[in-house]
Amino acid sequence: MSGSDDNAGNYVLTFVLGALTGAAIALLFAPMPGKKLQRQIRNKWEDGKDNLDSVVESFESVVDGVQDAAKNVKAAARKFTK
Repeated sequence: MSGSDDNAGNYVLTFVLGALTGAAIALLFAPMPGKKLQRQIRNKWEDGKDNLDSVVESFESVVDGVQDAAKNVKAAARKFTK
């Protein structure tokens, strides 16, 4: 191997060791255990779904109101043009 190949190998090894060290430190200083974090993520996901359902229902009622108003305008326009 030439000198540049050795340097590339050293850089890769250094990077991998640094990544492993960083992952280990992150696990040691994690603010909560994995199961608790998964539960919190699941709860937030459910809350988000509930909020989205509420928004969809509100949007559907607005669309229904607009459709009713359009029917009324159409009926009034027919009366006016007769």
